[in-house]
Amino acid sequence: MVFEANTAAWESTVATEERVEKNYRLAGALVILVLVLFGLVRVFFLTGEVLVRFTNDDTFYYLGIARNLAAGNGLSFDGLHQTNGFHPLWLGICSLPYLLGAGTFAGWRMVMALTVLVWGAGLLLARSVLRRRFGERGTLPPLILLAWPLIFSACTCGMEVTLTFTLVFAALEVADRCGVFKLEGSRRAELGMGALLALIFLSRLDSFFLHGAAFVYLLAAYRRGGPGYGKGWRDLVGRFLRLFGPSVLALAGFLVWNQLTFGHLVPISGALKSSFPVPSLMLGQVTQYREIGLLTVLALFWVALKRRELDVGARIVAWGFFGQLAYLLLFQKWAFFAYYLVWLGLPVSLFAVGHLCGRTLRGRIKWQRVIVVAATVAVLAGQAISWTRIKFDFQPYTYQAARWASENTADDAVFAMTDCGVFGYFCGRSCINLDGLVNDYRYQLVLFTGRLAGYLKAQGVDYVVCHTLPTAIEDEYEEYRIVVPSRLYGGKSVIVLKRDDEVYRGEPYLFGYSSRWLSVVVWKVG
Repeated sequence: MVFEANTAAWESTVATEERVEKNYRLAGALVILVLVLFGLVRVFFLTGEVLVRFTNDDTFYYLGIARNLAAGNGLSFDGLHQTNGFHPLWLGICSLPYLLGAGTFAGWRMVMALTVLVWGAGLLLARSVLRRRFGERGTLPPLILLAWPLIFSACTCGMEVTLTFTLVFAALEVADRCGVFKLEGSRRAELGMGALLALIFLSRLDSFFLHGAAFVYLLAAYRRGGPGYGKGWRDLVGRFLRLFGPSVLALAGFLVWNQLTFGHLVPISGALKSSFPVPSLMLGQVTQYREIGLLTVLALFWVALKRRELDVGARIVAWGFFGQLAYLLLFQKWAFFAYYLVWLGLPVSLFAVGHLCGRTLRGRIKWQRVIVVAATVAVLAGQAISWTRIKFDFQPYTYQAARWASENTADDAVFAMTDCGVFGYFCGRSCINLDGLVNDYRYQLVLFTGRLAGYLKAQGVDYVVCHTLPTAIEDEYEEYRIVVPSRLYGGKSVIVLKRDDEVYRGEPYLFGYSSRWLSVVVWKVG
């Protein structure tokens, strides 16, 4: 009787566990479905003026270049100058809608929809990778975490990091299934991983931190010996050629193309943002995103505390993230955004949360449920609050100015502006980027020598746009000076604009979370 009672109790416990696992599995699938549907509904049902708030201004640099490329105007944002300020694989994907004949608004929405779908594929891969390590109970909370407003926006804003995030989890999936990072995979699996690593590089050029981490880890593991690592140097060289050869070829081809086409190895956008090899230590830029900072600290503590428990894939991603983070802290001198940490930092953070919920709290069902409920409530509250703060972005106001320009200026008018992604894409006119992110290297010499005014005149610029004119002075100034620094060579140039030359002034808006009220203003200069 005792035996039968124990057997019945055990069967009841197993049935309960299976039911709980099934519920977690269904909940995880539901979270992914809701996130993807929410992203797609936002893309296709919001008006342009609202959707532009959720699209990064730099996304429109990709869209402008892709539109010109499809139209036969080369790799140019403004239609006047060629540029290499982009990551090539994402630009290729952004070009697809325009090659199929999509217009300005349809192409924009199609690229944003592609971003959401690519992210959905990344969520499915992330779920598979996390479930294999931490079970269903360790997978659901990280998936809910991805709905946090800053993370959701960073992953669906139309930038290349969404693709890189998905490719990183695809590489982890292949590594888990084929044992590639244990040097136990077949030649076909290693070639497949090599292709994935090459795609990761082309999707985000600074992903060499991940490649370097993989190379160093595998080489160190080989020297230590162990399963899969004792087959001789010839076997190791062959495996490394299959794993890293495609990335080396992609890197070499890209560098040669840059040198032959632009006279420089590094894309202009990367060169302007990096101070390497001189440290810049602009820590304030990195700490402006509190949620990302919290996840980064969590990832660091998790790796430090659980370093002996990490599997090969998690170690390589963690090492790559630490390399990227160290580089950002030391050498990123300008324009740090939350999405920079999405493609490597977010996977490590998801591993940390998954480990906490799936292993540390294993068997503590009540605590696991508390975490799920608390995370869900926090995410829903965060999303609700974020919708009340979208008015703090400048994109809608430059969008309004662009619509004005498209209706009130000549078709061959030329504009110049900093942060001109939204304006340059929607105005339907040539718009020179004064920051230089999607310009060429020669433009930096113009800024360095202080010849910007002459340059704009030679380029036939008719209008200058500024999206940061302080409202407090807009009725009082006689002259307004825009200072444009050369972030490559140093030095600066100044544009002097007169109050009497104003032809457009947008409604005031509150910038960020500060108390600064600003306006978008257009001056006629030509």
